[in-house]
Amino acid sequence: MKITNPYESKNYKKLLLVPLALIIISLALVFLKGIPEGVDLKGGMLITFQTNSTVNTQLLEEQLSPFSKTVTVTTFPTPAGNGVEVELENNPALTKAESDLTQLQNLQTLYVSAEVNNTLSATDLQNLKEQILTQAQTVLNDVNSTASVGNSTETAVKTAQTAYSTALNDYGRDIIRVINASTPISTYSVNTVGATLSALFLTQATNIVIYAFILSAIVIFLIFRSFTPSSIVIIGAASDIIITLGGMSLFSIPLTLDSIAAILMLIGFSLDTDVLLTIKVLKREEGSVYERAFDAMKTGFMMNITTIGAFAVLFAFGLVFQIPAYYEIGAVACIGGLADFVATWGLNAVMVLNHAEKIKKT
Repeated sequence: MKITNPYESKNYKKLLLVPLALIIISLALVFLKGIPEGVDLKGGMLITFQTNSTVNTQLLEEQLSPFSKTVTVTTFPTPAGNGVEVELENNPALTKAESDLTQLQNLQTLYVSAEVNNTLSATDLQNLKEQILTQAQTVLNDVNSTASVGNSTETAVKTAQTAYSTALNDYGRDIIRVINASTPISTYSVNTVGATLSALFLTQATNIVIYAFILSAIVIFLIFRSFTPSSIVIIGAASDIIITLGGMSLFSIPLTLDSIAAILMLIGFSLDTDVLLTIKVLKREEGSVYERAFDAMKTGFMMNITTIGAFAVLFAFGLVFQIPAYYEIGAVACIGGLADFVATWGLNAVMVLNHAEKIKKT
């Protein structure tokens, strides 16, 4: 079956309407509805378990309410039974203990450095030691531990770390016990991220995405050495990411370290198809620019189809076997593959052809 070349139509510029509409809708979704953050970026506890019983989500949320102000229970069918995800906020006492433990570790680092390098007087060193012992006792009080900090800073820090880890594990076991009493669990996994670590993850992930985009833009400008083609390629990649984020908002796919990794991959994939189109149209000479754009589209279409197919399998695998990383990466990649096709061949192609027409006139 012969497919008509859409770029040979006089009205081919109307192809812009679809990606532009999707970009506007996506921006509205992102800013109005937002994208849910995963546990690794906002902190908290995520429990995923498998059960053969029917789950009363409302009852389970009520039973877990003493552990968290906000409890979210989500169920999904799997071939092995019912899959359930329970998301809880961080325990305030454990959050305070984590913060106090971080301060304690910083003080211990300062103490060891001062002791080795002899940068403090004996009096100041003794005061710092007492401060460490006091801080260690604060951590023990946070988790209601009756352990003794002792007289050594090293012992005090280890005791505080052990007490915090024990309290965190006991907290998780208590939650599992409540869940199991209501809904028998066959298998489960627990993912806990503290407030300090989640803030660090969010900052680093944001910086990585920004740096990736900047470095990609530099490489693109070095390849084309011309502002307009380079800008068109960058606009295409940005459009792809915006539409993908809109899809994540629409389908409530959480923003996690795994989904951010998929977004980084999409930046590279989008630039790949955009560069393919731009080089084919502007630097090749066989046929008309419209024919070259259509040839590039056919190649890009196969790239999109194979990418979506591969990640659809990953998505299904993660959904069936309750592997959040596979599910999130697969879902984001599938949405991104569709977004890339629309953005590249609806937006970028029109912009590149318009630029080629202007060059021809001059």
